[in-house]
Amino acid sequence: DTTAGDGTRGESIYGEVFEDENFTVKHDSAGLLGMANRGPDTNGSQFYVTFQPIPKFDGKNVLFGAVKKGMAVLRAIQYCEKDCDCPRSPIVIVGCGEILRGEDDGCSPDYGILEGHDIDPEESDYHFRDEWRALFGYLDRVRQIGNDLYRNRKFSGALRKYTVVVEYINCFMKWVCPDVEVDDKSYPRREERIQMMLRSRATSALVHLNRAACLLKFQNWTECISSCTEVLNLEDQKVHHAKALYRRGQAYCEIKEFEKSLNDFEAALKESPDEKAAIQGWIRMVKSRRQEYEGKERKTYERMFNLK
Repeated sequence: DTTAGDGTRGESIYGEVFEDENFTVKHDSAGLLGMANRGPDTNGSQFYVTFQPIPKFDGKNVLFGAVKKGMAVLRAIQYCEKDCDCPRSPIVIVGCGEILRGEDDGCSPDYGILEGHDIDPEESDYHFRDEWRALFGYLDRVRQIGNDLYRNRKFSGALRKYTVVVEYINCFMKWVCPDVEVDDKSYPRREERIQMMLRSRATSALVHLNRAACLLKFQNWTECISSCTEVLNLEDQKVHHAKALYRRGQAYCEIKEFEKSLNDFEAALKESPDEKAAIQGWIRMVKSRRQEYEGKERKTYERMFNLK
């Protein structure tokens, strides 16, 4: 907001507002730049960056660019420690402007993935072709760093580490796909790629569960559900399904999807009967919250009917 400074206004270089260009590009991934508006043809100076797909913005907000470097910085802002949606520490842009071709952009491509730098794999100098044999050792260490941070209740730092591992694994799984035929002797053999894919899926399941635990702490129910669903989609990782169902059930309860929540807890109980006490406790609580919610809705409808 270059006018009022409080997020309510902002004038563009074309005047107070300007028209929508087109809605060709869809909100289908993270790292997209779009124009904030107050309705059709009300673009000003404010824009946003996506952190996940937002299909409800399609046809309403114009996308005009994408983050090429620095997504890890934005992730660090996204997962910073907050009180009531306000960052505990100030987050300030101290310098901005155009970066000319060849100038230092401050996002060095040679950051290591272990030295505290949460670099996006697309931006790093990590070459899977040359270093794939060491990848899992690196990522296991990053995950352990995340676990240590989580145990010390440093959830923001832990979430960043887990997210880095997920992003590297996702890129690696695309590269190592066993069904891709490659005429290159330096490329892993198909048998090796099958084993690497299995290990990737196991690591992915563990880290998505770790992410889900952090996201519950941040009350980010939507992303928590997404991470748990990723685990449940891995058919060969059934050993982790009970935890995924348990955590997804909690998130569904918080967004008042009570039936989905109960279904997840009941499925978790079948998968892990040893955790019967904890899971049945949640089932009772979900039923109680559903009854309370339905009671409030009933009273609301009765008042509306009486007013008529």
